[in-house]
Formats: sequence, structure tokens, C-alpha cells
Amino acid sequence: MSEDAQVLNTTTAVRDQHPATPAGAATACRATRGFVKVTLRAFQVAAYAEGGLLPAILGVAVFHWLTGDGGTVVALVGATHGIAFTAYVLLVPAVAGLLHWPARTTSLAFSVAFVPFAPWSFERRIRATRTVSHGSSRTDS
Repeated sequence: MSEDAQVLNTTTAVRDQHPATPAGAATACRATRGFVKVTLRAFQVAAYAEGGLLPAILGVAVFHWLTGDGGTVVALVGATHGIAFTAYVLLVPAVAGLLHWPARTTSLAFSVAFVPFAPWSFERRIRATRTVSHGSSRTDS
């Protein structure tokens, strides 16, 4: 390989890694968009899982209390709900930072975690607000 070709390869590699250059900025922008998309999708999944598992655990617990059966089901649904709840609560500050939520919206996001089905409507409201603010018809696909 000639010396000119080596310099060109080195320059191209440095340019691609340096965020101040257009190629590096484009790569950083794609990576950021990917991170935002994955974080918002994880929040959506956690919201739907947490919102649906809260009434499920309550129903299973009442069934177990009335009949004495289903202890294993209570344990499984309870553990699954615990994982979904923890994921939701950990994702709220991340999404709040990404979408620049005010304190009121962030506290509402935490509060809806304790009301059955409320995370579903909250997530839909956030998605609709984000869709309108970005001017596109769909942002989560």
C-alpha cells in the first residue's frame, strides 16, 4: 500500500470517529436515534406489562384467598409483575430526560404505576403528544 493510500485511510478513520466532522456527526446521530427508539420501545413494553399485570396479580391473589388454590400462579404472576414494575420505574427517569418532561409529567408517570391500566393510557398520551410534536404520523415503528 502506498503512503498516500495509508494517509487517506487514516484520515478517513479519524474523520469517522470524530463527532465534530460531518461523517462522525451522522454516525453519532444514528446511534442516538437508535438509543432513543429502543428506550421508548422498552418504556412502552414496560407500561403495557405493568398496567396489565397489576390487575392480574390482584385477581389471582383474590382467587387464591377465596379458594386456597393457585399459590404457584400467585408467585409467578407476582414475580412477573415485580419485574415489569421495576423496569417501568427505572425507565421513567430515562424517558423523562429524553423527552424533556416537566416535573409534573414525571411525577404523573410514577403515580400511574399504582393504578390498574393507567400506564396504558399514560403511554398512549405520551406517544400521541410525541407524534404531534414531531409532525409525523407514527414514531414508534
